[in-house]
Amino acid sequence: MIGRRAALVLLLVLTRALAGQDVSSELQAARHQMALRHLDSALTLLEIVHDDRQAPAAQRAAAFVLDGVVQFYEGKDSLAARAFRKALALDSVAVPPPIMAADSALGALWLAQVASMTSPGYPADTLFTCLPRCVGLDEAPRLIGGFDVPRLVTEWGADQNQYGRRPDRAQGTLRLTVDTVGRVEPGSAEFVSSTLPRELVEWMIANSLDAAFSPGKVRHRPVRVRIEIHIMTRPFDGR
Repeated sequence: MIGRRAALVLLLVLTRALAGQDVSSELQAARHQMALRHLDSALTLLEIVHDDRQAPAAQRAAAFVLDGVVQFYEGKDSLAARAFRKALALDSVAVPPPIMAADSALGALWLAQVASMTSPGYPADTLFTCLPRCVGLDEAPRLIGGFDVPRLVTEWGADQNQYGRRPDRAQGTLRLTVDTVGRVEPGSAEFVSSTLPRELVEWMIANSLDAAFSPGKVRHRPVRVRIEIHIMTRPFDGR
C-alpha cells in the first residue's frame, strides 16, 4: 500500500507533467485536503496551480484565494493578505469562497485587499517609510499590543541576572515592515546600529512577530510601512 507522503510525491510529478493544461482537478484536490484539515497538503497543491504561469489566470487566482484562506486559519494574516492581492492582480473579479461570508474577520481581510487593489495612485505593494520620518503617509502605524518592549527588556535582564550576568548599558534600532493588516511581515525585522547582546537581539526579533499595529494609511487606504523602534537597556538592579 502506498504511503501518504509517497502518494503526494506521485501527485506532484503528475501535476507538473500537466503544466499548461487545465488544473481544475488540482484545485478540487486542494479543496478536499482543506476539508480534511490537511493544510500542508492543500498548500502544496495550491502552489502547483498558482505558480504555473501557463495555467489559466482565473484558476491561478482561485488558487491564490484558497492559499490566503489557509494562511489566515494558520494565523498568518500577512501571508493571507499577500495571497489575496496576488489573486486580484491576476483576476480583478476573483470570487471569494463561501466561507468568507460566514467568517467576518476573514471577509474583512479580503475586502481590505479588494479596496487596496482598486484605489488609484500606486501599486498595492508599495512600501512607504518612516525612517526616520514618515514620508507620504496620512497616518503612521501605531503599536497597539503584543510587543511590550520595556517588559521584554526587563524580563531578559532578570533572566541574565539570575545566572550572575549583569548586562551593560546598550542600545539598538529595530527596523521592521508593518503590512496592510497591521502585522509584522515575516523576515522583515532586523537590527541596525546595535550594541545589544546577540541573545537580546534574537529575543526581540522573535517577539516582534507578535506585535499588532494599526496600519499606516494613505487616503484612508492601508499601506505597507517600514518603521523603526529604538531599544535601550541599562544595568539590571534586580528591582
